[in-house]
Amino acid sequence: MSWYNQEDWVHIDDYADVVAERDELKRQLKIADEDELYLEGQISELRDANANLLRLVAELQAEKEAI
Repeated sequence: MSWYNQEDWVHIDDYADVVAERDELKRQLKIADEDELYLEGQISELRDANANLLRLVAELQAEKEAI
């Protein structure tokens, strides 16, 4: 940063670095959003699979008790 006539000047290189960092953070945020959607889908599938397994266990226990 330079001082000239009591005004604050930002060098063009510093601005370019800030813009590049902003763009990288936007890219990372987009990837994180996509990962979140994927993981939410996986969680939903696992919950469904868990419910099916619990149902099957209950059915097997009922059959075992009926024997």
